[in-house]
Amino acid sequence: MRAEPAIRWAYLAACIALLSGALGFRAAVLSLNAYLHKRPAPLREPLTTIPSTLGAWKMVGQEEQLTDAMVEALGTKSYLNRTYAIDGQMDKGWLHLHVAFYTGLIDSVPHIPERCFTAGGLIQKSAPARLPIEVDRSEWQEEAGPVNRSTGKRYPMAALTDPVTRRRQDVVMPLGDTTISVIEFQRDNDPELEIMGGYLFVANGQLTPSAYAVRDVSFSLTEKYAYFCKVQFTGYYRGVPAAMDKYQSQVADLLGELLPHLMRRLPDWPEYEAKSAAGDADPT
Repeated sequence: MRAEPAIRWAYLAACIALLSGALGFRAAVLSLNAYLHKRPAPLREPLTTIPSTLGAWKMVGQEEQLTDAMVEALGTKSYLNRTYAIDGQMDKGWLHLHVAFYTGLIDSVPHIPERCFTAGGLIQKSAPARLPIEVDRSEWQEEAGPVNRSTGKRYPMAALTDPVTRRRQDVVMPLGDTTISVIEFQRDNDPELEIMGGYLFVANGQLTPSAYAVRDVSFSLTEKYAYFCKVQFTGYYRGVPAAMDKYQSQVADLLGELLPHLMRRLPDWPEYEAKSAAGDADPT
């Protein structure tokens, strides 16, 4: 019984220490302008409004819809699943395009081929490798856009012509190299079929081929808002010499056509940066 007062005082001291630590941590976060909870930066337009024709690439078949269970596993309702073929003819070359958009969720984990494809029964033949993708930037104006707050670099700009309205619009393009992470797969019952799965991310206005770097870029403590978008290309090749070279060339062509349209629909990140710096309300 004599120990009860000592226990009560110890308990009270522990509570005070925890409360003081919490208040001190909060004060430190505020003083550093750190944001532990990210506000969403929604799409400007749905991904499904991306044109069905991108240069020489034309969508074949129907828009692919995921089941409710698959959407839950993907972790977002903002996605795009299409097959594009050169001139709409698959014998000329085709790629499957998958785009998924996430925003505001600091614990989001990107779904990438080395996890999803193997779970779907494919055999992984190679470790992920970085593959440079030389997209056509001849229509881009390098360092012509606003300054990215986190890097101090100016965004490139590109003129985009709407395929329906024919209206031209300047679009802020992402910073960074168009490099993808690519993995080779095969089916156990069809080892002659070479399957290439490659992806990159647009995160807070920057490009990265790394699923791990996404958290560093899009969930920086100094950013009030956060988003990232996975862009994935899957190619299937049978009896094609230098299949990886063929895949690299096709991805470069399709990605170059896709990027301006995609950036037109992703959040206008310079606007969110300006709002964060000014401490204003959401720009939406």
